[in-house]
Amino acid sequence: MSDDKIEQLSGRLVTDDDLVDRFRQDPVGVMKEEGIDLNEEQEARLKREEWHKKSKHEVLVCVEDPGLGFWL
Repeated sequence: MSDDKIEQLSGRLVTDDDLVDRFRQDPVGVMKEEGIDLNEEQEARLKREEWHKKSKHEVLVCVEDPGLGFWL
């Protein structure tokens, strides 16, 4: 997975509320649209998360923080 693509997505999430809303509904789909390749474990982790309950800030923190395990 490209760190550059994650950084680009993070930047867009800061300014694009529609993208945040789409991410909350379908994080895997948004990642794929952004050209971010996910392995099966990453997809499963994204799908298990209750993104629709997260604030915009919480979404940004999760996307930017490799320590949360999504990008391992």
